[in-house]
Amino acid sequence: MQEQVAELARPLVVYDGACGFCKRWIERFRLRTGDAVDYAPYQDVAERFPEIGEDAFRAALHVIDLNGIVHRGADAVFSALAHAPGGRWLAMLYRGSPGFARVSEAVYAWVASHRIAASWLTTLFIGRDVRPATFVLTRWIFLRLVGICALAAFVSLATQIEGLIGSHGIAPAPPLLGMALGDGALVGIAWAGAAASALVALDVATGWALLAAWLLYLALANVSGPFLQYQWDALLLETLVAALFLAPWRRIRPSLDRERPPARTALWLLRFLIFKLVFLSGAVKRLSGDPSWRDLTALDYHYWTQPLPAWTSWYVAQLPPWAHALSARGMFFIELYLPLLVFVPRRGRWLAFLGFLLLQLAIGATGNYGFFNALTIALAVILLDDAQILGALPARFARKLEGVRTTAQPLRRLSIVASLAGALLFFSAERTWYAVRGLHEEPAAFRAMGHSLAPLSLVHAYGLFAVMTTTRREIHLEGSDDGITWQPYTFRYKPDDPRTSPRFIPMHLPRLDWQMWFFALSEDCAEDPAYIAFVARLLDGSPAVSGLLAGDPFAGRKPRYIRSRSEMYRFTTRAERAATGAYWAREPTSDYCPVLGER
Repeated sequence: MQEQVAELARPLVVYDGACGFCKRWIERFRLRTGDAVDYAPYQDVAERFPEIGEDAFRAALHVIDLNGIVHRGADAVFSALAHAPGGRWLAMLYRGSPGFARVSEAVYAWVASHRIAASWLTTLFIGRDVRPATFVLTRWIFLRLVGICALAAFVSLATQIEGLIGSHGIAPAPPLLGMALGDGALVGIAWAGAAASALVALDVATGWALLAAWLLYLALANVSGPFLQYQWDALLLETLVAALFLAPWRRIRPSLDRERPPARTALWLLRFLIFKLVFLSGAVKRLSGDPSWRDLTALDYHYWTQPLPAWTSWYVAQLPPWAHALSARGMFFIELYLPLLVFVPRRGRWLAFLGFLLLQLAIGATGNYGFFNALTIALAVILLDDAQILGALPARFARKLEGVRTTAQPLRRLSIVASLAGALLFFSAERTWYAVRGLHEEPAAFRAMGHSLAPLSLVHAYGLFAVMTTTRREIHLEGSDDGITWQPYTFRYKPDDPRTSPRFIPMHLPRLDWQMWFFALSEDCAEDPAYIAFVARLLDGSPAVSGLLAGDPFAGRKPRYIRSRSEMYRFTTRAERAATGAYWAREPTSDYCPVLGER
């Protein structure tokens, strides 16, 4: 409803000063609109506007414009917010869409007549403090964690890269950008990436350091053959890209209380990334039709069939089947339902964060996945706002951080960032939608776009452990000088000696040990050219490749022959371990690969 009354110096919002629910939301509006709008309870100003009437003021919110036009109800809400940074589009939508206006007024009418219920719902989903959330501290913590994860990834890779993709490595890197890379250049790229990541972790030239880390990791991923094609590598690259839209760029040494607040579109891009990662991990398990996920027996196998178990894996594997089934139910609840809370107000996002944190801590406590768990937790942090983080910190730290800048940033200053992040968000959502429905249904135009953007590693679909492996085969390599006496090669981390306890290797991802798990999934070595290349390098006596192992029985000499035996492994039972002291029980199977070497 619109009426004309006496003109004012500034638009005036008139509300019910006796309504606690109304006052909470008025405080939120006041912070968003700043000095552009005046606010007053109708109990103080109703007599100035007799043409409106006290009963009308009591029934609904009113906004009186400078030209004397009166707005009430949902129209008043959007008219007030039109004076806030980025709020004009809601008023335009209300005035330009009759359907939106009708729905908005119906919702407003329900809230106005059910204020107690609306207040309860507000407290449930948002909390008692409904002031606009800020994410300055959230961004600071998130970027530090991303820097640490990228640093771990680069350092881990730098120590292995010569043996993996060096000139005498298992899968030598092809020419990059038209230039042949020597081993020194590959190692240099890895350490340069570590330096850039350290700058991100130390909050120095954060935006530029993130850009450098992404480009350097992308360069290595594009020439790494099978060794940087894991989902956590894709996740790190996509996170680094998304973080570019969130990072401060203007100062070499950013400051919490001086930097612009992050663009909301960038926040939503990262929120969608954690949603996509977790939800698709649950969805692919359901959609795969794997019987062990369907009947909740998958975790009966997981702890001993995963690529690199930890010593805790043996103990968790001893739990009864009902405990594993209960854990699987909890995992499905976290992966399929909690991601939906990413899109609800702050308290729902807090619950999603807690669920994601619990799941990643559980996974990290029972297996070795390099930087993946820490990176997922870093992404989950983006679901929190500054107030929630401050509330979780000790009081002395919270007091030091209370002065972080909380001023809303006008949308026009962030239009370029918002537009680019929005485009990436749309593409990510599109890929997620068709990942659930089946990629074969994706329109040709989107498939072509995805193919053209693939080298940049901007957007990925995820789906961890879609099918559970229910057996474990281990490949053992042995070398010989005469074809009669054989000596074993030993690995650093993958299962070998049954009496050796599995190890924890936090944040480190031993790429060859991990790849050996994938090699063992094949029936024979002919299916894996990379395995043949690995054996060939051992026959050549490559020090770079033997350096990836725990022990080289030939001390750098070339063996004449190498054979590959395979054995089936499983965790021992409590009784078996008590009797033998072994963590693993094993039995021989057929050879994985014929004897290779001199003819």
